[in-house]
Amino acid sequence: MPHPLRIAVVGAGAHAREHHLPALAQLRRERPGELASVSVFDLDADRARTAAAAHDFEAVAGDLEPWLDRHPPAAALVLTPPAATAGVALRLLARGIPLLIEKPPGATPDEARAIQAAADSAGAPVMVSLNRRYDPVLAAGLAWVAGRPIRRARGAMYRVRRREPRFLLETGLHALDALAHLAGPFSGARCRKIPGDGADWLAVEIVFAAGAAGALELFPTAGVSMERYELTGEGWRVEMRSAWLDDGRLRCWEGGELVRDEKPAAGRPVHVRSGAQAETEAFVDALQGRRAFYPTIRDTLPGMELLHAALTSRGGAER
Repeated sequence: MPHPLRIAVVGAGAHAREHHLPALAQLRRERPGELASVSVFDLDADRARTAAAAHDFEAVAGDLEPWLDRHPPAAALVLTPPAATAGVALRLLARGIPLLIEKPPGATPDEARAIQAAADSAGAPVMVSLNRRYDPVLAAGLAWVAGRPIRRARGAMYRVRRREPRFLLETGLHALDALAHLAGPFSGARCRKIPGDGADWLAVEIVFAAGAAGALELFPTAGVSMERYELTGEGWRVEMRSAWLDDGRLRCWEGGELVRDEKPAAGRPVHVRSGAQAETEAFVDALQGRRAFYPTIRDTLPGMELLHAALTSRGGAER
């Protein structure tokens, strides 16, 4: 029998309310006995109460430390802005609490490495919330590939009026990390900035360790919101469109024929379409010893390093 877990959620912003909290609530309904309690902490007491009340969770506000002393959780989800992630994560890791932390795992690669070092020292695993690795469309496409050698992998993340300076790192990391999940770790990559009016675009050429060639387009002001991934091999091709930020279509070709053409069933909630549900279940399974924590900071750090270098350089970056 699973051991009932006390879970703390640190941060009750929009992403927590739309994805992680509904996912925990669904897991509690569908797998009774796995979660003893879920407590939602936020510096804004009203936000904590509103987020917690939506799912009959406990609300916590103010100073986190006294609450942790009284009610130490078995694990925590750190859903804070990137600038605050390292500070919160290091406080929790000092208590030996395993974590699921929002991407990127820190504001810089140095912060990510500091979190990893603290996790190693405490013996407390850290999983990074990069939900494309649990996107149901990508999962179905990768299952269809079934280990066949990949010769080409391509990703495209287009957005509308996303002019925030750190978009390429804080959101673009999702797409680069998704390609690493689909085609394996990359052995080399080169980024080229495409200057624009108020927001740079980024074109990335990738060489994967298993031999595939890859490409990624991060275009935050392209005038359309879409997110798509393609894998191609000898005699086959698969196209996967995010069910959260695209139309969720999966198409597979083999021998010149379209052999699979599917869209997600209507009515699936956003936290399922985004992969947050499967990710949350994977985290709880890892806490219960049923699987490994995935992805870790080590899994995601190469992509973070590449995009951080591109963000801070004038022309691009190479790894």
